[in-house]
Amino acid sequence: MVKYKFKTSEKLMAKYSGRERNKVEDACYKVSEAMVEFCEWDYF
Repeated sequence: MVKYKFKTSEKLMAKYSGRERNKVEDACYKVSEAMVEFCEWDYF
């Protein structure tokens, strides 16, 4: 039974860590897009 709980928690952690990674990548992408837009707007 302990192994079953460990495997389940391992799967859940992989799922949630993937979500966190996606959130961080999305935030970085949005920031970089805003920087590019700002630089193009100011002719930097």
